[in-house]
Amino acid sequence: DQALHRPQPVHRLDKATSGLVLCAKTKQAAVRAAAAFAERRVKKRYAAVLLGPVHSRNGIVDAPVPCKNRGVAKLRAARTIYRVAATAASLKAPDGILSLVEFAPRRAENQ
Repeated sequence: DQALHRPQPVHRLDKATSGLVLCAKTKQAAVRAAAAFAERRVKKRYAAVLLGPVHSRNGIVDAPVPCKNRGVAKLRAARTIYRVAATAASLKAPDGILSLVEFAPRRAENQ
C-alpha cells in the first residue's frame, strides 16, 4: 500500500452541523473509503452524553434536518433510532443524572 505524503480528505460527515472530515493515509484507503460512501455502505453511529434522564430506553425520532440543495436551504425528512446505553449519577447535571445515548440515523426514503 502506498502511503500518501499527507492525509487526504475523503469525505465530510454531517457538513450541516460542522461535522468532521474523514482522511486517508494511503491511496488504497482513500479509494476504498470513497467507494464505501458512494455506494452507501457506510453506517453512521453517534454517541452523546445528555443532561438528565431519557424517559424511554429506546425509540425513534422523526424530525426534519436542514440541508442545502444547490445553495438553497430546506428541511429534509429524517429518522434516527436511539437507545440509552448507560446512565450515571452527576453532581452537576440538573436532575442529578447523565445519560449516554447511542444514535443511528436512517435515511427517510429507506423507511
